[in-house]
Amino acid sequence: MLFGAYDSLEKDIPFILFTFFHSRDYYHFKYNYQDISIPINHIIYIHTHEHLTTIYTKEKNYHLYKPLKVVLKEIGSKQIVQINKNTCINTRYITKINQLDIYLNLEIFKLSYKYKNKFYEALKKKSEDF
Repeated sequence: MLFGAYDSLEKDIPFILFTFFHSRDYYHFKYNYQDISIPINHIIYIHTHEHLTTIYTKEKNYHLYKPLKVVLKEIGSKQIVQINKNTCINTRYITKINQLDIYLNLEIFKLSYKYKNKFYEALKKKSEDF
């Protein structure tokens, strides 16, 4: 009898893992009175300017009146890293790093000294995951 329960659990493990990992891979928020869920790997970068935080994704941009640190905490992904006071980037889109210049395709972002150590620690942890 116990073997049958184990057999069932073994069949359910892929579904459980898929559900666990994919539910964490989305950022859920309200936008224009709608519930929005965007895949974290679609977020290219996040920038804030005068209390307006903009999430730049592959599909479109979302403008939120939330502080950057709140959005970053809500996303809760090691993939999204703060590089200066106003900007967080998705490390998966980095194409080049030249000292304090971070390239995401054709866009160039400045890495501030304040966030430099945390940024490189995040990159190191990301490389250890592979």
